[in-house]
Amino acid sequence: MEEGASRSGQIVAELRHRIVTGELAPGDRVPSTREIVRRWGVAMATATKVLTRLRQDGLVRAVPGVGTFVATGA
Repeated sequence: MEEGASRSGQIVAELRHRIVTGELAPGDRVPSTREIVRRWGVAMATATKVLTRLRQDGLVRAVPGVGTFVATGA
């Protein structure tokens, strides 16, 4: 597996766990792409993949110009 893909999967799993356990509650802001880059030391493309995957899975919603938040009912 490609290194970037496995790393993005690990970050998705970590954020998904935080959402499912309630550590990140509906309406809470999730880390931005820049925060993901800084916190996990990954490329911007990898950070973008993470948020895209969480959005596709219905766990977060993006608010243009504001941020990405845990979706209600996630």
